Amino acid sequence: MKYILCALLLATDMATAQDTSRTKQQLKEVSIQGWRPLVERKSDKTIVQIENTIAAAGASLLEVMEKLPGVQVGQGGQLSVNGRPGMTILIDGKNVALTAEDLQNLLRSMPASQVRKIEIITHPGAAYDAAGNGGIINIIRKTNRQENLNGSISAGYGQAWYPKYNTSINLGYKNQSYNLTFDLGAQHTTNFYTTAINTDILYPDHRLMSRQQTYNRLRRQGNNLSPALSADIYLSPRATLSFSAMGSYLQSRSRVQSLLWSDADSLVTGNQVESKPYHYITGLQWQQQLDSNGQQLTVAADYSIYNSSSHQYASINDEHLTQERKLHIYAVKADYTLPLAHQTTVTAGFKYSSVAISNNNSYQRPDTLHPDIISNSETITAGYLQFSKNYTAVKLQAGIRTEYTQNHSEQHPAGILLNSRYLQLFPSFFITYNFHPQHTLQLKCNSRTDRPSYTQLNPFRYPLSPKLYFTGNPQLQPQMAYNAALTYGWRQTLFITAGYDFYRHYIATLPFLDDNQKTITRTPVNIQRSGAWNLNISYNTQWTSWWSADYDVTFFSQSFSGDMPYRRGLISWNINCNQQFRLTPHLQAECQIRAVSGQRVVSTTTTGYYMVHAGIRQQLFRNTGSIAVRFTNLLQSEDEASYYDYERLRQDWYIRFFSRGVQVNFSYRFGKGKAASKSSSPSEEQRRAG
Repeated sequence: MKYILCALLLATDMATAQDTSRTKQQLKEVSIQGWRPLVERKSDKTIVQIENTIAAAGASLLEVMEKLPGVQVGQGGQLSVNGRPGMTILIDGKNVALTAEDLQNLLRSMPASQVRKIEIITHPGAAYDAAGNGGIINIIRKTNRQENLNGSISAGYGQAWYPKYNTSINLGYKNQSYNLTFDLGAQHTTNFYTTAINTDILYPDHRLMSRQQTYNRLRRQGNNLSPALSADIYLSPRATLSFSAMGSYLQSRSRVQSLLWSDADSLVTGNQVESKPYHYITGLQWQQQLDSNGQQLTVAADYSIYNSSSHQYASINDEHLTQERKLHIYAVKADYTLPLAHQTTVTAGFKYSSVAISNNNSYQRPDTLHPDIISNSETITAGYLQFSKNYTAVKLQAGIRTEYTQNHSEQHPAGILLNSRYLQLFPSFFITYNFHPQHTLQLKCNSRTDRPSYTQLNPFRYPLSPKLYFTGNPQLQPQMAYNAALTYGWRQTLFITAGYDFYRHYIATLPFLDDNQKTITRTPVNIQRSGAWNLNISYNTQWTSWWSADYDVTFFSQSFSGDMPYRRGLISWNINCNQQFRLTPHLQAECQIRAVSGQRVVSTTTTGYYMVHAGIRQQLFRNTGSIAVRFTNLLQSEDEASYYDYERLRQDWYIRFFSRGVQVNFSYRFGKGKAASKSSSPSEEQRRAG
């Protein structure tokens, strides 16, 4: 350790001498190898450094998200952390206002190679949007950190049940006046899985009325293109103007072959879905440091477009379903930070956001046509005030956020018109007590909300399968959550957190038997109250100079009030184990083990599963190139079963994912730029830290 410190001091002294003499001589670059942990836990968030990891080589962002500590991705794209549902996704601090399915398509189309790190914030403060009961996942993309022209290229090929391939290019240029970054990634993937569904429909006295069995084979093929551009212009030593633009283009085709049995007959059907969603985000930000004490003003404006068109054809009744969705999202915000005397800081901000969405749907059968045109608009006007103060052993932070929401919805040709307005307050309080140099206690309390998505509100009924339909609920109310957590930390390596969440108007999607006693319609509803507790234990360590590890274990359970068969959930658990090995200075390896137990949410019980991933990487060409081999789901053990039990309906699902595969990825870096002395504009969470 002392040799590293000496090297750092020597490099600093030499750089100072060079600046004083104003000579044009350049120092030779000093490279100091250090071990950067994969997972870093701080008092307010967990940081996962995915840049240059083997797990990210040739993977999509969705694949990486499914491997984050405590994170689960549901079948419909819903995200939860440590058993807490309702996560909000930010990209570089910008809210991505998409439905769970659209968000899943976006994450599936983004290459993980464009991302530097992912931050998991389970209890956000008043400076963040209040949406997301479970907290926030902030995806921070890569920006150029080298001076002069530099870049990288990569290409990969993988084989699971079907082949996949990817390629990407990154270019950057930085000098004293500006910093430019350009990324372009492309992917081709094909996923395959099967489902087996048994459905029992009961008489009112719970005797068996009829039984249906369905076996489905689904293949989803996708071609993705993801360009990204960012520019930082240094107007002065204290002022930075930043521009960013990101696009995501996806061509997807799904084919489903179904075999159905019932008491009366059996039949074979085919179903094909073609969709072409694209997403575009652009933003402009001005950041001004007003003095050298930390007083700062940040003003930003963002604009996003999301368009999606899909066509579904089912051969069973010659059915055609066409869905077109367009979103336009505008946001303007300002944040001001004022440091005061005695280690006190006051932060205030304002935000206005507007979302305009139009849905043009039609469901056609040979003898009928059901058109549906619905438009929604939502505006949120928000403001917050946050206070923080540091004492010798205690740090306090308290804040209040207010959000005024206005919704307007029109549906044609039904002629339905809905309007709603409401004001919500979201207090937050955090206290950290360092009662010993190696021991810390922290209490975090806040309130959050989950507003219904536009799909959940749309009453248009459309088929998911030959016997299963979905319809929205325009009377759905926002879900509120009141959260508290107590964390004990030891030496910044061991963290034990106990938390409790109380929900009002909990949103859940339940299956209902239709009047014809043959088909089922899934509809989102509000459950009056729900409570959930969780216990998380995380530990990271470096066992040897060549072996580091991160362990994360969570226990949780959730209960509900109301008339339902299961009011109390199971005691469930998640286990994540990440291992990193430096076998030689140029050869690294990774291994991840993930296990999830069975869970129960409202009327749905799911079984557990486990997965093992591994990878190895060899550095080439004096560390400018590398070749990585990544193994996914080595034991083919991702299969999952679920059981529905609600009113007169019983359903058993069994899903088998054929995701075991191997991927080979080659990357090469070029350019001779040295590490930049001035960083790019800070990310959202850095600007808004209390």
